[in-house]
Amino acid sequence: MTLRDVIELTSQRFKTRPSRYILTIFGVSSGIGVVYVLIALGFGLQDLVIGKIATSESLLSLTVTPLEQATEVIALNDTSISKFREIPHVVDVSPLLAIPAEIEANGLRAQTLVQAVHPKYFAYAGVTAGSGVLLSDDTERGVVVSSPILKIFNISEADALGKELMLTLFVPTQEDVNIIALPEPFTISGIITSETNAIYILPQAVPDAVPHTYEQARVRVDTTESIQPVRSDLISKGFSVQALTDTVAQLNQIFRFTQIALGTLGIIALFIAAVGMFNTMTISLLERTREVGILRALGATGRDVWLIFLFESVSMSIFAGILGILLGFFLSSTSNYVINIIAVRFGGEAVSLFSAPLWLHIAIMSIALLVGFVTGFYPAHRAAKLNPLEALRHE
Repeated sequence: MTLRDVIELTSQRFKTRPSRYILTIFGVSSGIGVVYVLIALGFGLQDLVIGKIATSESLLSLTVTPLEQATEVIALNDTSISKFREIPHVVDVSPLLAIPAEIEANGLRAQTLVQAVHPKYFAYAGVTAGSGVLLSDDTERGVVVSSPILKIFNISEADALGKELMLTLFVPTQEDVNIIALPEPFTISGIITSETNAIYILPQAVPDAVPHTYEQARVRVDTTESIQPVRSDLISKGFSVQALTDTVAQLNQIFRFTQIALGTLGIIALFIAAVGMFNTMTISLLERTREVGILRALGATGRDVWLIFLFESVSMSIFAGILGILLGFFLSSTSNYVINIIAVRFGGEAVSLFSAPLWLHIAIMSIALLVGFVTGFYPAHRAAKLNPLEALRHE
């Protein structure tokens, strides 16, 4: 018996019992669709969270801060920054100078910390502009603010760009506080989405009277392999060092467990559907016992009978796999669309909650084929072992 004969016999069987096979395929495809949606949700959340905090530049950056108990002895200043630049594999160092200040805008005043940074600092810290542009060397009187700052002064994000504000710096001294009112206004050039009060200006906008004792510095290394040796060197100099790669690794581990949990729930649903498929194949064997006897009498071997039943099961699983992927894609796309509509309506932003890499589609089709093989193997094995005479007597 050729493969063509096996395919023709299988297709004829589908035509004689279409409703049973359609329902079986739909049941398995529903389980596969659930697996697709749950795993895609896990990967989507992982990409969303990590994408918010990590960029290619920030993953190669180390955050260096002075130890609290050693600030009197080891300060983070221009001398320290110069020494950081001499460390092998260090590409750049971008310090952050935090200054207590008072902001005046729209006739209102508020106190916060003004942070003076070089333009490269934003890339190293993974900070992006929600609207407008970040600071550059050409925007000396420009300022970047966070969303909470705008709320303090009752300024909407739509009207914020181009607005002017005044800054007064409070520089602590050994005996008192030196108040420095900057004479020229600053213009809001960009807005960042953040939950904390943050306002950024360029270092050249800070008067020389402000001492260069930095709150932190971002140290950019050349490759990921250089992170650990540079980190060890900085720690040996008496500084506290944090790497975003540590956070990303922890998040990946958390999401790995999440994906396993979600995938397990989907596998349970698929297992229940596979039981229905096994039941369909078993009933098919009971109904076709006499047919098996006739095939054996006409010269079909046990292997031919085994192939017919197994091909029938695998064919259903292939259709179920394709339909399940389409169903999962439809459900995830529809859910993401509806959720984004609700989020935007309540003032949020549209995001992608589902992510299905190519290997997931391949894995799902492989699982579908495995389900077809497992559920069809036993009925096919029983059919191949039937005694032809007893099968012909079967009513």
